[in-house]
Amino acid sequence: MHLLQKFKRLFRDKSSKQLDMWTSIDKFPIYNFHQTLKTGDLKHTLKSKMTVKEFNKNFTAIEKNWDSLYDEYLEHFGLAKSHIRKMEIENKIAKLTIKRWLNNDKSLEAVIGIEHQKLNEVSDKKQKSSTFEEDVAVIEKYMSIGMDTEKVSVKMFYTYIKMMQKDGEKN
Repeated sequence: MHLLQKFKRLFRDKSSKQLDMWTSIDKFPIYNFHQTLKTGDLKHTLKSKMTVKEFNKNFTAIEKNWDSLYDEYLEHFGLAKSHIRKMEIENKIAKLTIKRWLNNDKSLEAVIGIEHQKLNEVSDKKQKSSTFEEDVAVIEKYMSIGMDTEKVSVKMFYTYIKMMQKDGEKN
């Protein structure tokens, strides 16, 4: 084989190297998922470390992978009821605000104010919710297990939560 062809093949093989990322919530550790949500740092979606240069070069693929992981999570578990409620109120506020300005209807300001109060109440409840560590402790207590969050998958973690919610609704 010609030396130039060998060089091109070697270069192509290195540049097309598969990125070592978590690609499914079946295996993606809940710790990494939580850190990605909390910090927005997509490095937690990678199985191994990479240089800043490599990360930046592959950012689009890493970002698409995160979108895929989050879509899989949403598809499997859906949005929390509190989050859905918050979005509904925000949507109502947006529509009322548009209506207020298009029709120059100042009377809608009171209704918009009431909706903002509802939104604040929903947001306050969310802020008072438990921390990740508290959620882990509750699952460990409920399931009578010790949980290694760096090994338990996103899917399993939220399955435990779902089971606890179902049992809570029964009782």
